[in-house]
Amino acid sequence: MAIPSASEKYALVLNSGSSSIKYGVFELKKENEVNAKSVLSGQVEKIGKSVEGGQLFTVKNEETGKKDIKKVEASDHAAALECIATVLKEKGFESGMDVVGHRVVHGGADFSEPALVNEKTLACIEKNVPLAPLHNPPALLGLRSAMTKFSSCPHVAVFDTAFHASMPPESFTYAIPYQLYEKYSIRRYGFHGTSYAYVSQQVIKSYPNIRSMIICHLGNGASMCCIKDGKCLDTTMGLTPLDGLMMGTRSGDIDAGLHIFLHRELGKSPAEIDTILNKQSGLIGLSGISSDMREVLAAAESGNARAILARKVYIERIRKYLGAYLIKLRGKCGAIVFTAGVGENDSDLRAQVCSGLETFGISLDSSRNYAKSDSILHDIGSATSVLKILVAATNEEQAIALHSASLANLFL
Repeated sequence: MAIPSASEKYALVLNSGSSSIKYGVFELKKENEVNAKSVLSGQVEKIGKSVEGGQLFTVKNEETGKKDIKKVEASDHAAALECIATVLKEKGFESGMDVVGHRVVHGGADFSEPALVNEKTLACIEKNVPLAPLHNPPALLGLRSAMTKFSSCPHVAVFDTAFHASMPPESFTYAIPYQLYEKYSIRRYGFHGTSYAYVSQQVIKSYPNIRSMIICHLGNGASMCCIKDGKCLDTTMGLTPLDGLMMGTRSGDIDAGLHIFLHRELGKSPAEIDTILNKQSGLIGLSGISSDMREVLAAAESGNARAILARKVYIERIRKYLGAYLIKLRGKCGAIVFTAGVGENDSDLRAQVCSGLETFGISLDSSRNYAKSDSILHDIGSATSVLKILVAATNEEQAIALHSASLANLFL
């Protein structure tokens, strides 16, 4: 990695989990537009856990690909950030960062865009803890610790839910007593918004005539988003990230009465039901093999019946929402886009999702679909397809860096 220049501007991106902090350093430049180049990344794992020799600390030079892994003492998030600050200084970032961007999963109804972090912002994030009890508390820990450690620069919160703030009431309202929405804000919020914003912008930049599309974000967590005129019209995840598509360990859509059945008939507690649906379902639950689609695919190809079923259910859920969203866009859909780990790398899954769409004039080019590509956008549709079928490389960390630089007015 080249020695950082004092004349350049840098963004630190943090993703604070309950027992880990992922970080990335981006060099910010403005030519025709602001660009963010990744120069350093890594994570501190198993924070606060009793681990022999200390916690794992990864440092990767993004320019050379060299990765160093060592053990450190990180009993809490503040100690983990101290480790990150130390390595930044060792790598030449003596003057510190110009902005720190934070991934925050749930902004509730309070945030429709990224926000500069102040006491009011922190209070709103804390207020939304009941909506994301697994994600918002560690984000708050990371935010408060980082604001102490990196006190000389602005901090920006970028919310997974913000992109979906444009959903109309008919898309976000649940058919439950309305006062539950009014009093407790129980509604559909959606997630993966930073990814959807980034990918949709890449599509619009490359194909200016396409502003309405369906994006399939298929990773260990999976969702879909119906986008009209560059804004979210609907999405599959709901009040929590458990709703919608089948995922690595999450069930996705189920009969709401299942919770009552599991409690009444099987004696399961709310905590046990939460564990079943969030951590023991999806690919791992159906296949009994793995939450990793690559391992499930390998088992399916060797004839494992449960792995075959798991893939069929996974694909069927995507096709179900794809049909619904094509109708919602009323013939105005310009592209179907696959992104994230499974979406970008599982050619066979993409082929099966698109199978039969020829009836509607939508068709893959098989050779393009199975060809490898390093481009941000890869067109896998046939020459006769009535809309584009694209594979897009998502980059949520870069998107957070760009949002943060913009909100901090680094290039005025």
